[in-house]
Amino acid sequence: QVCVQPLPLNLLQAHRAMLSRIMVAGSASQARLFAAGAGATRNLHVALVGRGLVGKAFLAQLCKQQQMLESQLGKAIELRCVTSSKKMLTGNISFCDWEKDFDANAVAMSMDQVVADLKAAGTQGVMVDCTASDDTAEVYPALIKSGVHVVTPNKRAGAGPLERYQACMAGPGIYMGEATVGAGLPIMSTLTSLVETGDKVHSIQGILSGTLSYLFNTCSATTPFSKAVAQAAELGFTEPDPREDLSGMDVQRKVTILARAAGLDVSADDVEVDSLVPAALQDWCPPAGQGIAPAVAEELKEVDGGRSGER
Repeated sequence: QVCVQPLPLNLLQAHRAMLSRIMVAGSASQARLFAAGAGATRNLHVALVGRGLVGKAFLAQLCKQQQMLESQLGKAIELRCVTSSKKMLTGNISFCDWEKDFDANAVAMSMDQVVADLKAAGTQGVMVDCTASDDTAEVYPALIKSGVHVVTPNKRAGAGPLERYQACMAGPGIYMGEATVGAGLPIMSTLTSLVETGDKVHSIQGILSGTLSYLFNTCSATTPFSKAVAQAAELGFTEPDPREDLSGMDVQRKVTILARAAGLDVSADDVEVDSLVPAALQDWCPPAGQGIAPAVAEELKEVDGGRSGER
């Protein structure tokens, strides 16, 4: 049996890993990315898709570490695109002052343009996908086939259709999904390293959902289920839609990602889960203009008594 233990990165590794560590998620794969870019003369061309909580944290990290990273690489790191779901900003964008520029100059979002610009950059192109969108994951294979690298905490590719996942892993661009499992811990890179050096993984044990762990340890007579969900969302523990955590879908995806990294050709449907989402909320949509997380928490008040008692 192989036990997968998260190992701390030293300071130098942490800085060199930055592009592959959304939310400070270290990865051994960054060595391949930097090796791919270190010998070329062109600057790195970075496109951030998804300027939400995670995307903003990524850009704040780049703002602080850009000079050191560029010194390590021997080339400039250029932010050439930032997108939201509806708008995009292109050009030579500051990692530190991008928000004002985005608010003033963003135009209608075009994924076709994002893809075309990245393909033009070739092996010096890096898509950082901070969305939870399957539509974004759909463009990974074409980008990677053209030599572009993809760095993401988005689980949709790692746990989506097996054929698409295999296309992402085929190269020549590098797919880096360290942050899809374990957040800031180098779990995926450790597992990959074990498999690539000949170890056979018999089992993996751990808490696969920090969100559910938080909920189960927070629910009480004074903190009902709906309030615990609202708190978890406010703290940034949940997926954008908390139902992905409560349904078991997030755990299902993580198990699939880990199993594939361990060498198994599995699909998410092979992982059975029991949902905590009431039937009435499974296909429910929030009122227009209302945030999905607080709306879900509000609706869960209807089942507080039952859920709080299920611990």
